[in-house]
Amino acid sequence: MFKRMLRAARFDPSLYREVKDDPMAIIQAIGVVVLANLALALSMTNYLREQGLPRVIMFSVLLNLSGWLTYSLLGYLPSRYLLKREQSFRSYLGVIGYAKVPEVLYLLLLLSQDPLSFW
Repeated sequence: MFKRMLRAARFDPSLYREVKDDPMAIIQAIGVVVLANLALALSMTNYLREQGLPRVIMFSVLLNLSGWLTYSLLGYLPSRYLLKREQSFRSYLGVIGYAKVPEVLYLLLLLSQDPLSFW
């Protein structure tokens, strides 16, 4: 999964073709989305202090998962019914999931500045 994440961060076009054709890539894409959830939750430090960690993580998980499904649907429906392409919804979920790698890299950026500033 992490090798694919690095390839996605480098914008390797062959990765997206590979993910599109791999039926197990959906599980790895879920992992990428969950890591992006963590990055989103940790980036809301002021909100964390006011609301508490469990509430913020639950909010970010719901927000990110619903966004992932919505973006995948918005890519799938026009492609399927307007362009008449024979792609599965699962392949869109995998590709859009790996497109969230920059959000995971944002977590690394936050942690590299001052890891103790979160708490």
